[in-house]
Amino acid sequence: MHHTEITNPQPRRAVGLALIRDENGQVLLLDKIYTAGPERYKLAGGMALAGEATSVACQRHVLKETGLKLVPRGVLAVHYLPGSEETAEEYHIVFDCGTIRSDTELMLASEFRGHRWADPGSLGDFVTPQAQWCISVAMEAGAGGPVRYLVGSPKVPIAA
Repeated sequence: MHHTEITNPQPRRAVGLALIRDENGQVLLLDKIYTAGPERYKLAGGMALAGEATSVACQRHVLKETGLKLVPRGVLAVHYLPGSEETAEEYHIVFDCGTIRSDTELMLASEFRGHRWADPGSLGDFVTPQAQWCISVAMEAGAGGPVRYLVGSPKVPIAA
């Protein structure tokens, strides 16, 4: 029996994201040049290359995007985003990348117009509902709560 899902799998993306906080518990968000609205801000991090661990991708993207040499410590949340006709399915793994001072100088990549420190209670003002959900769950895990596996969007939340 020949299984095409094994020999010719559907495309999947693995994304390593960094939860970086400041001394006041605020979250570092990067301001993307090429987007507007609630998709304008994002956590540092990005897509893993073929054969690359998401923790390594996270570390690589954080360095490229911010100039910070941070080592991901542990997983805070996993968010599965089902694919569609237009997009591949994705796994976003949020890593604890520690705390830095809010006055730390960042060397932002050219794809960013700036950054901001966002209070966890105001994340909805800057990011999509999906990102807010994922970041909030990661913050809970970082405060000693459980690591959770999220599926889809917060409109129809499914969490394990």
